[in-house]
Amino acid sequence: MIYNKEVVNKNLIDDKICKILEKIKKVSFSILSHSRLLWKKPSYFSDAEWIYQNKNNDRFIRAFARLKKHINNFDLLLILFEYGDDVEITKKLINELGITKNVLWLPKMERKNIFKILQEVDVGIGEFYDVLNVPFGGTALEIMAAGKPLIQTLDFSKDQYFKTYNIPMPPVLAARTEKEIFSSILSMIEDGELKLKIGKLSKKWFNDYQGIELAKKWASLLEAKS
Repeated sequence: MIYNKEVVNKNLIDDKICKILEKIKKVSFSILSHSRLLWKKPSYFSDAEWIYQNKNNDRFIRAFARLKKHINNFDLLLILFEYGDDVEITKKLINELGITKNVLWLPKMERKNIFKILQEVDVGIGEFYDVLNVPFGGTALEIMAAGKPLIQTLDFSKDQYFKTYNIPMPPVLAARTEKEIFSSILSMIEDGELKLKIGKLSKKWFNDYQGIELAKKWASLLEAKS
């Protein structure tokens, strides 16, 4: 799904991306979410239908605002993308929470550029479905491929995950509620060594089960049939 082995020549990185990377380097702790913003229920969805669509992005934004108050002398940065139906309502929420200065909005961009930015942040944020045992999607895999801790809803036990997918469960910081998301981010701020450890384990999991090794398995299956 994503190739993360290539070493990018820094001289070839776009100037706009370089400026973003410089902003990240200047702050104490940076968080990125590049999932589609979708959390405000439209009138044409029933409650039963909406639960399968709702990514509950507002929870991590509220958790971030809570974190800012908890450690207000700490330079935090939240990076979001103008992607999804709820961009404007999200901007309104951010303004109401008083964290506008701590949020960097970026336009939709090519994945190769998102990946470059991901490699510089501290933590990646996924999605928070209220449906049980929802598998994670591409944005979560990209965060792990970049070697960053992923905060995301993951309901499976280790045994249940292995029985379902026949691979070990990834080292995701499982969270669903605002309080759990807050606690997960705070733990990464307070323990830098743990943050780096989970990031390395995340990248190893991706490389072993979703990256090159998975490509090799597909190649061997295709070769066997040819």
